[in-house]
Amino acid sequence: MRNLLLIPILLTIFVSFPTGCSHNSPGGTSSTTWVANGIDNKPSSANEDQFIIVQKHIGKEYESNFEEFRKITDGKQARKVKEILNEKKWISVSDIPEPPDYQFIFQNNNPNIKAKEVLYRISITPDRNHLVMVRGKQEYAQFTKGESEVLFNILIGVKISK
Repeated sequence: MRNLLLIPILLTIFVSFPTGCSHNSPGGTSSTTWVANGIDNKPSSANEDQFIIVQKHIGKEYESNFEEFRKITDGKQARKVKEILNEKKWISVSDIPEPPDYQFIFQNNNPNIKAKEVLYRISITPDRNHLVMVRGKQEYAQFTKGESEVLFNILIGVKISK
């Protein structure tokens, strides 16, 4: 019951923050923010030979600066992350919280495959047991404790719980 009350409160908090992103490419400077372009924010269907680039928020909490934190090149781990994300029900929201704790995108190893990059923004709940994510420009999802543990372990490389 307590968790059910937490969801609307967190959604209200995240929705009330102003947004701001710059249009830089993933190969840019160390303080890069990626923005998904276009209307369709669904992940790419080209799953073969993908890796994940994870960026960590740096600086003050109101700044939108990120630096590359980790690169996940294990295809099995990338597929597991994509599987969890694709099974989740995403909710449309009109305003996105900024900045998240981490953000990531899927990249293709094959430069000949042209797929739209979709930015995933990760925020950790105050109890440090769950993740909430924003996909693209306006899709939101909260993950169960089990899903959060798997995602955080793969994406960040440590356990989510203290």
